[in-house]
Amino acid sequence: MVNTGYEWKSDLKVNIPDSIADTIKDGQEVIVAHCENRMGGALVDFGLYAESKEARQKSIDVQATQTHYTFECGDVELKLSFTASYLLDDLETFARPVNYISYQAKALDDKEHDVA
Repeated sequence: MVNTGYEWKSDLKVNIPDSIADTIKDGQEVIVAHCENRMGGALVDFGLYAESKEARQKSIDVQATQTHYTFECGDVELKLSFTASYLLDDLETFARPVNYISYQAKALDDKEHDVA
């Protein structure tokens, strides 16, 4: 429970203890909030979120029409390729403002991961 004592608090975060977090099941929990402000101008914005690790760039390969990146985040490797549809001998495709993105995610620990 968070009680701000009738004072404005910005970016207040409360960690859910592991003993409670371990009991949370998808679709079975209710989050409740109550805001009481005797001075007016009350605002409550709340929700659950899970902090995620930051991906680290491992490599980059820049070519004439493609750029390839490799990132690593925890036990997952992500490869991104940005491809331009440039054909120097075809003015129509050269003038298109279109690029393509392809990706490949790979588990480094041979386990399943939720990649979003």
